[in-house]
Amino acid sequence: MIQHIVGFREAKNARSWFATLLIAVFLVTTSVVPAVAAPGTPAKPSVTSVGSNAIRVMWTAVSGAAKYTVRYSTTSSFSSFKDREATETSMVIEGLTTGTTYYVELAAVDSSGATSSFSSFASAKPAHQFAAPSALLAENVGGTAIELTWPNVPFSPGYRVGVYSSGKPTVYFSTITERVTLTGLKKGTLYYISAYVEQPAMNGLPALIMSPRSAEVQVTTSTYDLAAPSDLALVGQSSSSVKLAWTAPDGMQADWQYQVKRALNVATTTEAAWSGPIAGTSTTLSGLTADTAYYVRVRVIDSAGVQRSDLSDSIMAKTIVQTGLLTGTISGAPARDVVAAAYDSSGELVQQVDLTKDGVYSFVVRPGSYRVQAINIGTGNFTSVWASATGSGAMVPSAAQPLSVTLNGTTSAPEVKLSSGGIVKGRIVEPSGEPVPDVDVTALSAVTSEREVMAQAMTDAAGNYTLKGLSTGDYWLRIKYSTDGFLTRSVFVSVQEGQTLTTDATLDLASFRKSYGSYVKGTKTVGKTVSVTATAWLAGSYPTTRATMTVQWKRNGVPIKGATSWTYKLTSSDKGKKLSVTATATRYGYQTGSSTSSSYTVN
Repeated sequence: MIQHIVGFREAKNARSWFATLLIAVFLVTTSVVPAVAAPGTPAKPSVTSVGSNAIRVMWTAVSGAAKYTVRYSTTSSFSSFKDREATETSMVIEGLTTGTTYYVELAAVDSSGATSSFSSFASAKPAHQFAAPSALLAENVGGTAIELTWPNVPFSPGYRVGVYSSGKPTVYFSTITERVTLTGLKKGTLYYISAYVEQPAMNGLPALIMSPRSAEVQVTTSTYDLAAPSDLALVGQSSSSVKLAWTAPDGMQADWQYQVKRALNVATTTEAAWSGPIAGTSTTLSGLTADTAYYVRVRVIDSAGVQRSDLSDSIMAKTIVQTGLLTGTISGAPARDVVAAAYDSSGELVQQVDLTKDGVYSFVVRPGSYRVQAINIGTGNFTSVWASATGSGAMVPSAAQPLSVTLNGTTSAPEVKLSSGGIVKGRIVEPSGEPVPDVDVTALSAVTSEREVMAQAMTDAAGNYTLKGLSTGDYWLRIKYSTDGFLTRSVFVSVQEGQTLTTDATLDLASFRKSYGSYVKGTKTVGKTVSVTATAWLAGSYPTTRATMTVQWKRNGVPIKGATSWTYKLTSSDKGKKLSVTATATRYGYQTGSSTSSSYTVN
């Protein structure tokens, strides 16, 4: 009985142990998670200084990386460090110490948080890129604003100016010029001002300090009773005056008036002058120079002439150009197909205007001497001529009527009547009789040494050209191939109104600018292969163009059939014979040229 009980107990314990084992195995197999591989280690980053207190870190993307840990330190051992996170492949680290070397390494992190080992490190030292601004100068100091200027720092991209008063934080103003207006200030307050060169935010970089800070200047704002007059504006102008208007400031007293300051620069310091006192809120400044930009400001003064307000901001008030009117009439061709052009005494085009439907034109120009040209821009065969004492007009500007225009005066030009022009047409060929396309044919006046361009055309694929709208007179036709090659021809023609004249021409071939000889290289023995050296001949001078080179091998001066490659294998037929080669240079528009090498006896 005891044995049975023991046996049962042992069997029961065995089953319990086996069940426990199964549970343990289940827990182990269900709790083990397959290991996830971390991203690969990034390559060594690129680190560069980008300002006085910043460096830029750039690196190559790592496959599988969701972000990166950028670590930087002042020691290469990274005994102490700071980490930054980035999702891109570059970063600018700011707030560093100028002149201190910083070491940078990085690790890749995937979306599950697995992190690679850190890369090898690179280093850079933040450094000043420019000298500090100097000689800061406060101009036009008001109660709530100060204008500040300084000399240019060569090649600087911009500036940042800091201003603060005792117990108050620094306020910054950025500018790309050597001038800034500091606003939002308090009356009668001492301010401390300094500046440094700044790289404005651009191309993914934040705004960066690029120089040391300048020496501080101290400026105390004024304690004027009133703010500056506002809304100063230019409301009228002539060639010798400008009219200004503004809005009165609050607190204006009955016996207080205004003064206006004008000058030739925005700071109103160059050739400055005051006008006033002025009772109302507008005035006209007279006796000014025509076509000149003046900069003006306005302030309040009391009955004793003492300043009682800040100066307003400066505005530009420009006098207009002194002018007169030049008018005329053009007939003979549809008005829509003609324009009138006015040229000054130096021959420069001043204005070009359309005609009215009645053929009238007018120019508003400065006083001076002018000549007027009537230009046919339509497809009809009408001349283009200069206004002259004769109604038919003049072919060249030297024969045109000088027209004097006075200030505020009106000058009438002689009437011009356009007529049907002469036509010159023809065909341009090369010496073989083949047509030459793309040839520029220009009709130049031949009545004086001016050689004015009167008409232009280009030959078509058949070598044909047509020049239209030529006035009665003599011309030189300048015939020039549009690229390099062919010699330029000049042909004299006389044209009559309405006449059609046929003028053909043959262009002579040009010579190559530089030629070269040909040479045989290699062992002159049966079974050996020799080659030819033949440098391409030079054609046009600029851009330099080259000839097409072909070769012909010869035996005792007679061409060898089929031997036209740049190498030739000597055969038994060549033994004891004289071997030579002729290189031929060809290019369209050029004379064919050739050179023959020395003769060599084949062994």
